[in-house]
Amino acid sequence: MSILQPGVSSSEIQESLLKPFRVTVEALDVVGRQLVSFTLGEKGLNHTFLVCPLPTEVAVLLGMDFF
Repeated sequence: MSILQPGVSSSEIQESLLKPFRVTVEALDVVGRQLVSFTLGEKGLNHTFLVCPLPTEVAVLLGMDFF
């Protein structure tokens, strides 16, 4: 799953029943999910991200669901 840090997008956070795990087998602290509209290159995209604090400074992690 693609993950977005809380506060990166101002779109509405909706409930998510997904409870994915880290590679360390700990459950991620999922806040919800957000549909985000953005431009990548010259292409406009809409994608749903899980919203979850991450132990890193990156704003987004793209998962296999993105491709």
